[in-house]
Amino acid sequence: LTRDVVARYARAWAGMVGEGKGSRDQGIKGSSGSGRPVMVVGRDGRAGGDAIERMVVDAVARAGCDVVRLGVAMTPTVGIAV
Repeated sequence: LTRDVVARYARAWAGMVGEGKGSRDQGIKGSSGSGRPVMVVGRDGRAGGDAIERMVVDAVARAGCDVVRLGVAMTPTVGIAV
């Protein structure tokens, strides 16, 4: 994965969440008190995970979403957090 691919993918997903297309309940707007959509980001423990997490968080925040960072987390944990 390149930095550009990660950023484009994260921005596209953030755009879908902001439009209410990423969730059955039309996005999680306002949960952070800002009125902006909220996205949960978790990662695995591989060597590049930290760098990819930073890229995703940056791109999602620039797209107008608030971010909840879980750090290293198993997929079911991320699903429950959503």
